[in-house]
Amino acid sequence: MTADGADEDEFLVLADDDEAPEPEAPGDPWSVLIVDDDPTIHLATQFALRDFRFTGRAVAFLNAYTAAEAQEVLARHPGIACVLLDVVMETESAGLDLVAHIRGELKNGEIRLILRTGQPGYVPDISVIQDYDINDYKEKSYTTGEQLQTSLSAALRAYQQIMALRESRQGLAFVDPLTGLPNVLTLVRHMSDGLDPARSHVLGLVDIDNFESVNESLGREIGDQLLRHVGRELSRFDGIDFVARAGGNVFGVLMSVADSAAALDRLQRVCADLKSTLPVGGAYVAVGATMGATLFQAGAINPSTVIGNAGIALKKARQDRPGGVMLFEDSMSASLRLRQHLGARVHRAIEEQAFFLLYQPQLSLATGRVVGVEALLRWRDGEQVVAPEQFIDVADSAGLMQPLGRWVLDTALAQQRRWREQGWRVRMAVNLSTRQIIEDDSFVDFVRRSLLQHGAAPGELELEVTETMVTEDMASGSGRLRQLRDMGVQIAIDDFGTGYSSLGQLRHLPVNRLKIDRVFIQGLDTDPQDRHIAEMIIRMGHAVWLGVLAEGVETTAQREVLKELHCDEAQGSLYAEPLDADELPALFQRLGVA
Repeated sequence: MTADGADEDEFLVLADDDEAPEPEAPGDPWSVLIVDDDPTIHLATQFALRDFRFTGRAVAFLNAYTAAEAQEVLARHPGIACVLLDVVMETESAGLDLVAHIRGELKNGEIRLILRTGQPGYVPDISVIQDYDINDYKEKSYTTGEQLQTSLSAALRAYQQIMALRESRQGLAFVDPLTGLPNVLTLVRHMSDGLDPARSHVLGLVDIDNFESVNESLGREIGDQLLRHVGRELSRFDGIDFVARAGGNVFGVLMSVADSAAALDRLQRVCADLKSTLPVGGAYVAVGATMGATLFQAGAINPSTVIGNAGIALKKARQDRPGGVMLFEDSMSASLRLRQHLGARVHRAIEEQAFFLLYQPQLSLATGRVVGVEALLRWRDGEQVVAPEQFIDVADSAGLMQPLGRWVLDTALAQQRRWREQGWRVRMAVNLSTRQIIEDDSFVDFVRRSLLQHGAAPGELELEVTETMVTEDMASGSGRLRQLRDMGVQIAIDDFGTGYSSLGQLRHLPVNRLKIDRVFIQGLDTDPQDRHIAEMIIRMGHAVWLGVLAEGVETTAQREVLKELHCDEAQGSLYAEPLDADELPALFQRLGVA
């Protein structure tokens, strides 16, 4: 989250997040890879170069015995300066195939190559030497230690010069150091003076799906390999005229197109072709991407505006079409400005304590008495009261639900204590956001401290979550809902029936109660299908010993059907609209408290 409370994801930050590599200290060794299927060659080479120094630096050796092993070593160690490579290994062309992999697929033009063979008289074509930028070629049997040192010295000198040139380019910020692709400054320059103004173009921003989780679970080195892989794949696509790393895990692609339909078709094919499973570092990574794009005419619009529009489309695609493509429309810009403005107002409302709670009673259908209340968040914005559906999503995407959610829980428990001191003991239900459960590592401890602070028994607190939130919590391995339930806190699934939970799943979920979504209650006494769904949910809940509460009960006819179906509890305008805290004691007095 930024200093002003806005989520960084609200804005597309197009900047290089990988700094240029630090220059090696004088004592750091040169990294040299020996690739040969004969173990004695490895030993002999290392012995011949044991005292070798170039510019005062020794050599650190890496070893591979097949071309496939060499590819793995190259992937794990991007700083290799030189490869001493056997031409004939598992196949006659294994060595040259590896050269093609280095120069072609890896697009590594810096690493120096010295070919070696054990077959006298075998010399590769001069075209191979030139095309693959091979430094030297040696026959093993006739190469002395001194000759090997001379050859390696020349290779390292060439590598040093190439890297100096590369670092000077990085000093001007034109090349991304991780992928070797042009960076965002080069992208802007190319859009300014490298495009045909007579043609229409599309800029696509390609965002790697789930990149953060790859970095966190498998490590940054694997994440870097994934970035290089996507950069290489994008560079191979026919029809893509220019590829750049725009920043973070986002790449920019430029194409000439006839119209929006053609642009959308080609961009969708790029997204589809990127989908794959990539083996890296002993793990398998699912590769996928989401793309935002915009059409433009070269010279007719500022490149920064073009990139900004594509960024707006990308954000919209992340929200509404993950794994797909979204083209920019003018309405998106207005919508984003509105969300940003609303996000700033929500942040200010938290500071000004403009939020407050209302409480809606929950009743036992068997006795008609109050068993609990649900705390409902409201925002007093000037003279108007704003309903949560108008600001919760914005607050959540701006990263404000953690402090706001904690305030709601603490305020609700404080009010519950005041009622308890007046002689009214009722269950308090509080809604949770996904971020609170999935992302807040200290949430369970916060709940425990709040219960102790306000003298509430755990069973007097009910936390309402969605079906998706329960399954995500279990899938993430955090199991925070189970920790809360084991503590004695009650867990209810809100809006039940709109998800896909089965009876088998319910048996294993850490919940105490199901809340039937109001959409199935509205037609309960008139629509047989709604009645059937409600009856099915009630039976499912009771089959696994869960309580069932119906939301949105508005008529006595709905109440009577629910009683007939043996639903346990109800909540809705039939009993009371959401009320201020000081209005509840009179209702408790009138209806009674169970």
